[in-house]
Amino acid sequence: MKKEIDLFIRVEANQVIGAGHLQRIANILNHMPKSVRLHMIISLSDMAKNIINLNIHSHIFIYDISKGADFSRFMLGRKSSEDALAFIKYLEKRQSNNIYVIADNYGIDEQWISMVRNHCEKLSVIDDYRNRYLPADVVIDPTPGVTLSSYRSLVSRHSKVLAGKNYNLIPEHYFDSFSWKGSRKSLLISFGGGRYAETFFRQVDLSFIAKELDINILSDPFKTKIECNFLGFVGGYNDVATSYKYHIGALGQSSIERIAMRIPSINIVIEDNQKYIYNFFNAQFPDVTFRPNDISKEKIITAFEQINSDIWYEKFLEKSRQLYSGTGIPLVVNSIID
Repeated sequence: MKKEIDLFIRVEANQVIGAGHLQRIANILNHMPKSVRLHMIISLSDMAKNIINLNIHSHIFIYDISKGADFSRFMLGRKSSEDALAFIKYLEKRQSNNIYVIADNYGIDEQWISMVRNHCEKLSVIDDYRNRYLPADVVIDPTPGVTLSSYRSLVSRHSKVLAGKNYNLIPEHYFDSFSWKGSRKSLLISFGGGRYAETFFRQVDLSFIAKELDINILSDPFKTKIECNFLGFVGGYNDVATSYKYHIGALGQSSIERIAMRIPSINIVIEDNQKYIYNFFNAQFPDVTFRPNDISKEKIITAFEQINSDIWYEKFLEKSRQLYSGTGIPLVVNSIID
């Protein structure tokens, strides 16, 4: 690694796309050497501000790319070339000979990479969609079960691919501080901060649960027919997650982190990119993994019964230990800046 590196990060987090992309980046940045200067290019939504302030512990320069234009919808159809041009302006202002780039954003495509790559020493991309060509120097997909063959036609022959659970982006202390101390009368519902939580409440009548449990939602407030506590966005997901007995959430970064902490949860597919991880999770934990159209009051009740079963939980512990026993972040960090 060169002595001095300027690492530029392109990522987004908001109510539409959720918090997972920025949380993965935060986990990586907290392991970066102090000699690496960090520069984040992001649309500063309220969610993004909270995650940055509470979960990124390294010194970092923040540049709000939304000033003067709406870049917050980058993942939702805006041209990648527009974003690349705006991003390149920040690289040029730095005037550094050792600029490295990492992006975690579904809007990143071949055009974006080709434009930005001419202005940096190395470009890394985090991806779990596997639906487009990504000729980056490093492509990182921490999804369990993914292999190099999954990217055979999606990267250039010069790309280094880090695929599978060995490159997970789970902080080490999640493994070290396992302590499932949650109250037996508490439920945490978390869909990455995205808007699906409101959709879920319209789809499933949780009044039967409300009679037995305190329901807490990791989201901005919305109208519900039952009494709920809205937590907003707080730092230290490890501390938050271990405080609740039951969990319902989207298949993604947070569901993987719960497995690392040995916390069972009811997991629901809410985005197209989660179809692959659904197949993997459904093979391992079929009683608590659902597609949106599969959800019903009866199935949720059955899932809670499974989690409460000592036999089921022992099997869950065995499988979770086999899946994750330690962090892959140091391997990822070395590949990004080496």
